[in-house]
Amino acid sequence: MAAGARVTRLLILGAGSFAIDVLEAARATGEFDPVGFLVSDREFVTDAMHAGLPVGDLASLAWTPADVVCVAGITSPARRGFVAEMRRRGFAFARVVHPTAIVSPSAAIGAGAFVGAGAILGARTTLGEDVLVNRGANLGHDAAIGACATIGPGAVLAGCVTVGAGSVVGVGAVVSDHLSIGDHAVVAAGSVVVRPVPDRMFVAGSPARVIRSMTDGAALSLKA
Repeated sequence: MAAGARVTRLLILGAGSFAIDVLEAARATGEFDPVGFLVSDREFVTDAMHAGLPVGDLASLAWTPADVVCVAGITSPARRGFVAEMRRRGFAFARVVHPTAIVSPSAAIGAGAFVGAGAILGARTTLGEDVLVNRGANLGHDAAIGACATIGPGAVLAGCVTVGAGSVVGVGAVVSDHLSIGDHAVVAAGSVVVRPVPDRMFVAGSPARVIRSMTDGAALSLKA
């Protein structure tokens, strides 16, 4: 970062283990000054501090939209409700990209998205708002990832793959080229997807096959 460049105060939504990954990535960019963590409900955390920073909750929100921008540090697509509430309250969202990620200059990254260490975004890849691309994931050219989707560590998406809003592609999964993963679907860890996945379906195996339909609650509780 150039001398004198502005450093943005950052509030991380969530206070679990993954939120520390986001914290460390934000610090590594040199663009952000993380000021704390926020949970949607105090019952989700008992400690007042996390990784040396304060933990707040929506009921006693200590920060204002003028103070900070936000990013989610929550792997579950259930984060969508939390981020929607923060936007309703007027908070802006930052894009956080780990400096070791390889991002094509033609890629587009939506507000609130996170790209972890060693991840690759190919040419003309697009990430919607609040997408999470975990460490070491490899997204081929022309991938299109819908809002609040999660791409797990080491997952590989070939060219022209579409992943719907709120979906999860699990750890180490492989998705063949020109395929679509529907909205709120889940691809289990280690699966190899060779045909399109409909909305709200859980698929697993090599080749991946439909295991069951996902209810909203089941889909949102599964973590990559």
